Amino acid sequence: MVDSAENYELVRLPSGAHSVRSREHGETMHPGIGPEEEARALYVEQTRLRERLLERMRASPGEEFVIWDVGLGAAANALAALRGVRDLEARVRVVSFEHTLEPLRFAFSRRAELPYFEGYEEIIPVLLEEGAVSFGNGVATVGWELSLADFPGLLRSAEAAALPSPHVVQFDPWSPARNPAMWTAPV
Repeated sequence: MVDSAENYELVRLPSGAHSVRSREHGETMHPGIGPEEEARALYVEQTRLRERLLERMRASPGEEFVIWDVGLGAAANALAALRGVRDLEARVRVVSFEHTLEPLRFAFSRRAELPYFEGYEEIIPVLLEEGAVSFGNGVATVGWELSLADFPGLLRSAEAAALPSPHVVQFDPWSPARNPAMWTAPV
C-alpha cells in the first residue's frame, strides 16, 4: 500500500453522514449509517462496553480496562469507545493496531465533515506524532497507543507476549476480499 492521502477521499453516504473511502481498496469505511453511528452501535452497544467496564471495575477496582482496536483506520471505533465511557471513573487503555496511519491522517484533516473527532482535536495530533498519548477523558483517564505492524504477524511474534490482554476487541479490518490475512486463522 502506498501511504498517501491521495489514496483516500471523503464521500457522503445516503444517511447524509460523511465517511472515508479508500481508492486503493475500493471500499468505504462505515458505509451504512456513517462512522459515528455505526461505531457506537457495533463497538459500544453491541460489545456491551460500558457494562463490561463496570463489571471489571467492581471485580478489580483501579485496574485498567484494555481495548484492542484492531484496524484503527480513521479512528471512529476507538473514539466511539472513548466517548462511550467518558462519564465512568475508570482507567482505560486503548491499543490501536494498524499498518498505516494515512486513513487517520486523511480523516483528521477533514474533521470538519467528520464530527466524531469533536472533543479529541488536541489528542489526535499527539497520537499521530508520538504514537501514544495519555489524557483525561471526562472523568476517565486514558492511555492510547499505536502498534504499527502486520497484526497477524505481530500475534505470531515474541512481541505478542508483551501486549496487554484485552477486555474488549474491536475487530474492524478491511473486508476479507481486500485483506484476507486478517480474516484467516493464524497458523
